[in-house]
Amino acid sequence: MEVSVRCKNNSIKIVLVSSVAIYKNFPGVNLVILYDITQLKQVEAKHNSIFNASVEGIITFDMSDIIVSANTAVESIFGYKPEELVGCSIHKLMPLSSRAINDCSSSHAEKIASQIQEIEGIHKNGSVVSLDLSMAEYSIDNERYFTNIVRDVSLRKHQEQQDKQHLNELAHVTRLGLMREMASGIAHEVNQPLAALSTYTQVSLNL
Repeated sequence: MEVSVRCKNNSIKIVLVSSVAIYKNFPGVNLVILYDITQLKQVEAKHNSIFNASVEGIITFDMSDIIVSANTAVESIFGYKPEELVGCSIHKLMPLSSRAINDCSSSHAEKIASQIQEIEGIHKNGSVVSLDLSMAEYSIDNERYFTNIVRDVSLRKHQEQQDKQHLNELAHVTRLGLMREMASGIAHEVNQPLAALSTYTQVSLNL
């Protein structure tokens, strides 16, 4: 068990407690072992605070594509609480994102892992979310795990779409302006000889 204990100086420590019966015939006589994990829990809490403070969604899954952990940022990106995702398939969030690097050579896997890819994710409400994805791979006790680090870029994509639309509108206006200038130039070039002909004709009539 993991319990909190109060020390003589009133400080609180977190310890692992295990108990074993010394005599089979006397189950009430036990050997209790306490292991202080206070410092370990402090380090773990610090890492968890950094993990959950990240604005990027951090999702770790195993060789079977089953999610084993997720930070709190995934809720703002996908709408799911981290505990809702643990035990689910990664394809629930990113259908086109798989551990494709598993099927590649080591050098190619490292190249993919070091790149940022643009993919589409699925929000809890069914809407599509534009994402920047980077991947990492690591092993623990000979078990391979994969971490997807995702950032919601839907706002950026929307802005890019608006900028593209504005550029298209500007190009259209520019083309119309050029057409007007061309029409004006053609009219000028045509009017000049017509004016000359009219003048020469008037002179001829006068003569």
